[in-house]
Amino acid sequence: MLPKKKSATTCKFQSLTKGKLCELDLSETEGKMCLSSLGWLLTVSKDLNFSLIHPLNHARIELLDGHPNLPPAFLEAIRKFVLSSSPSWTSNYIVMVHGFSSLAFCRP
Repeated sequence: MLPKKKSATTCKFQSLTKGKLCELDLSETEGKMCLSSLGWLLTVSKDLNFSLIHPLNHARIELLDGHPNLPPAFLEAIRKFVLSSSPSWTSNYIVMVHGFSSLAFCRP
């Protein structure tokens, strides 16, 4: 996924194998931090609501709703997101989010 403008609801994806750009309407990511892993997007709102979104079929999985153990500064610290397996393939997966010196994970 290529970086998007802050006000844009359309995201661009680059296919390295086909050498093409594809644009998708992802209005559900507007105003949120957005990271990707295994074809899924992790969105994080300013109030630390975490969701997984599949960009092609818009499937949505709510993960955490304002988790009380995460400080508000965790949003600025988030650098990477990894899924252990794709939720499209199995319901047994782990979501991991890495910040500067923090690691948060959950098993939905």
